[in-house]
Amino acid sequence: MKNAPELQEITPEYVMQLGEELIDAVLEATPADKAMKHFTVEERLAGLDPKERLAGLTPDQIRRYLEQLEESNPQ
Repeated sequence: MKNAPELQEITPEYVMQLGEELIDAVLEATPADKAMKHFTVEERLAGLDPKERLAGLTPDQIRRYLEQLEESNPQ
């Protein structure tokens, strides 16, 4: 408990600060794969630009996926 006030001085602000510190400590101690299970794919990808979304895929994987999209959505 950082900056813990005297016991008789516990305020709503202090409780909120303590809660935030607890959440941060839990998140830091949780392996990423376990934490990510709690989010949808859309939530995990939110905020990433297209290049970041494709990170980890080979050019061939990207090409095959684009071909699948073109076949399923002919224009």
